Amino acid sequence: MNYVSKSRSRAYYGSHYRSYGRLRMLRVILAASTVLLAAMGFTLLANRPRLSVGSNTPEPLAQPKETEQTIRSEPLAQPKETEQAIQPEPRPTAQAARNGVLLVNAAVLLPSDYNAGELVNLYDMKRSFQLANSSIRLTRETFEAANRMFAQAKRDGVDGFIITSGYRTATDQQKLYDNTTDGTAALPGASEHQTGLAFDVTTHYDSGGFEGAEQFRWLSEHCAQFGFILRYPKGKENITGIPYEPWHYRYVGVEIAEEIMKNGLTLEEYCAGMIF
Repeated sequence: MNYVSKSRSRAYYGSHYRSYGRLRMLRVILAASTVLLAAMGFTLLANRPRLSVGSNTPEPLAQPKETEQTIRSEPLAQPKETEQAIQPEPRPTAQAARNGVLLVNAAVLLPSDYNAGELVNLYDMKRSFQLANSSIRLTRETFEAANRMFAQAKRDGVDGFIITSGYRTATDQQKLYDNTTDGTAALPGASEHQTGLAFDVTTHYDSGGFEGAEQFRWLSEHCAQFGFILRYPKGKENITGIPYEPWHYRYVGVEIAEEIMKNGLTLEEYCAGMIF
């Protein structure tokens, strides 16, 4: 073989080997890519959501037990205090408490439809006391007991009693409450004046107020004999909820009045066994 032929032969085989080398490299790259793609495919297949039989919808992933319990748990029970705040108990209404006596105060209210019964205008009645105005009314039984009481006081030499207030309607009581700024007026429903069983009394005096008058001293000693009590005594404000009122008297009947006055009770204390 001459030199030219040898050169051509080397050129041919050199080119052939280079092409074969590139082909082998391409095959290696293709095989590696195939393996990589297959691995990725298996990974995706393993992690795909499982399908229920006969359904194209993926099954939901199982929730942790804590989450399931939270989802299925019952609503929390409300504390009693919250329930009471949302649905407060109605305030009790005044009632015939012990031995039929009627108790009325800020905690035990008169019902809105309370009927005081038969009332008499004291101005129209023959009486043994004076009036502050011509429109004062009381129940007939209360008036008759008060008239006997003041007539006896006059026979005992103590005169000059003036009744200043008796029965009030709920409207009257509301007006009084609205116009009183010292906190001494009761709300409608909480005042004994709406029963027609109570009155306020005073007299003409020079000094010291009604508490220092002989009329007050006489009433303190004798009112129970006629069925009346000093309704708001001194030192009992925390029980009655009302400041001391030496002028306010309430009719409860002789037997009950004597027990209350003899033992230094309030009406609340007397009724305690039935109400509180």
